Amino acid sequence: QQDVSETATWFGSLRGVDETDIRAQVSGFIMKQHFADGTMVKKGDTLCIIEDVSIEERYDDWQLSLENSYADLEATKANARMELALLEAQVKTNDAETLIAGLDSIQLLYLSPTERRIKELQLEQAAIRRARLTKQLDAQKVILQADIKKIESQISQRERRLESQRKLLESLIIRAPKDGLAIRARRNPWTTQTWLVGDNVWNGRAVVTMPTIDSMKVLIYAQETEYKRIEVGDSVEYSFDAMPYNRAWGRITKLSPM
Repeated sequence: QQDVSETATWFGSLRGVDETDIRAQVSGFIMKQHFADGTMVKKGDTLCIIEDVSIEERYDDWQLSLENSYADLEATKANARMELALLEAQVKTNDAETLIAGLDSIQLLYLSPTERRIKELQLEQAAIRRARLTKQLDAQKVILQADIKKIESQISQRERRLESQRKLLESLIIRAPKDGLAIRARRNPWTTQTWLVGDNVWNGRAVVTMPTIDSMKVLIYAQETEYKRIEVGDSVEYSFDAMPYNRAWGRITKLSPM
């Protein structure tokens, strides 16, 4: 009589006892993968890219809106300079005409009462016109300054919106937060299948897992009929898809029915 050993083959996944999950910050679908599953990466390396056309379109829209606001601001400032220059020129012209009329005041002594009164009324008209032009100039300065502040406020708001969209656009690129081993995350906790290019992801979903390589564990998924044959302490030999010729050995330490 001799002992009979049973062998079985299962699929599983390599996990760290301690892991860092890199989660998507936006929803979309995985467009590109930039690392080989189960390989070492450097901090800052691009791991994968998520595509969300709506984020890209909103970014382009806000960028165009901001550029239009900049153009509106420059046009408003240019118009303001022109309008103020015209009003200031009218004030100076009026002052010059008033000064010329004042230089002729000695002639008032030799004019008839009617002519003298007409001359005086002309000077009064010039003074009234100057006061009106000065008020119009001051009011126009206030109006134009308000228009400029309004556009500057719009620019500030649109800059913040654009920056917010830029951060969302940047979050489409999943980068390694540290040096270490990178593994594609599972599609869900109940399967060994990891995501593939083209899969949909949602905000908060783990996309990449970076386990600590000094302490690792292997998760094995077995059917119920096979699960009943497994016991704690059974020896296990396993290999890796990324390194098919490398093998390692261990023992079953825990059973968890699902």
